[in-house]
Amino acid sequence: MGSGQKLKLVAAIKAYLEAVVDESPGVGEVLSQINTLTLDPGRMIHRRPVPPAHSKLLDVAIAGIPGGRLAGIAEALPAVVDLVEWRMDRGRFYEDPREIGDDYTNGNMNCELIGPEGNAFHHPDFTLGLFFMVPRILYRDHDHIPPELYLPLNGPHGWRFDVGPWQDLPAGAVVWNEPEQPHAMRTYDMPFLAIYSWPHDVNNLCRVVQAGDWGKIERELLS
Repeated sequence: MGSGQKLKLVAAIKAYLEAVVDESPGVGEVLSQINTLTLDPGRMIHRRPVPPAHSKLLDVAIAGIPGGRLAGIAEALPAVVDLVEWRMDRGRFYEDPREIGDDYTNGNMNCELIGPEGNAFHHPDFTLGLFFMVPRILYRDHDHIPPELYLPLNGPHGWRFDVGPWQDLPAGAVVWNEPEQPHAMRTYDMPFLAIYSWPHDVNNLCRVVQAGDWGKIERELLS
């Protein structure tokens, strides 16, 4: 069910990564893992679809994907939305779920296209998928053992690394988090949608990195 649509999306993501491979060493690492797979409809996984909890906001996020290098993903993505399993991270990826915050817990979704629970292809130690957050929330500072690639599909959204100063990054930016590098994100009026990948060590949990300004940031985002 939906093999052609899913394969088209994975192929579009791969093509985008190939176009930005020189922008970060992490892109090459992710591409190397994708290239270990046989991207063929006969090898695809078909999980029972689970509709997105934030479907209307997801439509807004997809509509906000610009053209240019992202046009292939923007074209392929809408046909896949109802064919995959969307999950909310309610803290299951965290050593202490209570520390990540209710705004994030209730305001995120993800879809694993490739990985141990892949909706398109299986890989035991590599994940590639889509990550979403509703407007005006903080994804608190955290880190994890696996490195991580983000490719925002819309924007701008706020990012900080090593609990440093905030910066706004646009759609199409390449964000590479080294292993155990603290990072945080915040959304504004536009919901956040990105490609994400953990190239290896995917069975590790995330750890919250304490910062003293979470309450202030969360209040400002809601005001």
